[in-house]
Amino acid sequence: MILFETTESVVEILYDVALAIFILRLALIYFLLNFASALLLSYLSLANYTPITHLITLSSSGILIPFLLASATLWARVLIVRYEIPRAGWFRLGIGAVALVLMVLAEGVVGVVLYEEGWWRDGEVWERLVGGASGDGQERRREWIGLVGVLAWYALMPWCLMFFEGVDEVSEVEVVKREPVPVSEKMPVEGAKN
Repeated sequence: MILFETTESVVEILYDVALAIFILRLALIYFLLNFASALLLSYLSLANYTPITHLITLSSSGILIPFLLASATLWARVLIVRYEIPRAGWFRLGIGAVALVLMVLAEGVVGVVLYEEGWWRDGEVWERLVGGASGDGQERRREWIGLVGVLAWYALMPWCLMFFEGVDEVSEVEVVKREPVPVSEKMPVEGAKN
């Protein structure tokens, strides 16, 4: 009696499920590390701990961009080294894509919470978004391009680090050919004369 008629073996299906779970787990860790770093950097920016320069004037989000890029690079490297992620492009792109979806969802939830609390309507964020007195269209466009650039960097970083890693020297396996040895020579038989 056959319970299930399948075209693929159960082992292949379980292997695919295990890979999906590994990708989800690694992407969640990568997302949490980067989101926590972004929250900390945003807090430091809002608490006026950001560096002040008089040569150029950047908005607070413009000052954070290099730190966010460095954070994504650092956490991608830590993730790759700590969990020994293989040099498979599709695997690393999958981690980055799932982490990007998680980050966009988290940013959406944070935006809704800020809007519902009234911080967006009354504050600088809402004025910038709809083009109030604090920013013109050109500044908003630059901020959106910066945001998309940071998110693309974040999603592609696990994959991009493959090009900076060294090639494994152990990957080539040396095959040693031997002549077969008869069983009688491997295991001595009692009472046999040599």
